Amino acid sequence: MPRSLFSDLSLPEVRVILPAATVHHEERTEAMPVLQALNQLVPGRVTRRFAHERGALSHWVPVDPAFPVQDRRISDYAEEHEFVGTFTGRFQR
Repeated sequence: MPRSLFSDLSLPEVRVILPAATVHHEERTEAMPVLQALNQLVPGRVTRRFAHERGALSHWVPVDPAFPVQDRRISDYAEEHEFVGTFTGRFQR
């Protein structure tokens, strides 16, 4: 029997065990169809599908477009890092 009225019949599901987001949360289990799991959970793909507890978390670093050249130190954002090169970008309006 499907978990909900309009879900696929007799198709295998993948159980995703999610660790607790914080000490105030508990481990939880989500189920999804195999095809959806293969599309969503492949290595290298970033998803926040299961992180609704952290909806206010932002990964954006604001920049001021009034300054054409800006320096950003990785050490301000990451405790561990490795130098891989110097890069330049173009600002488009």
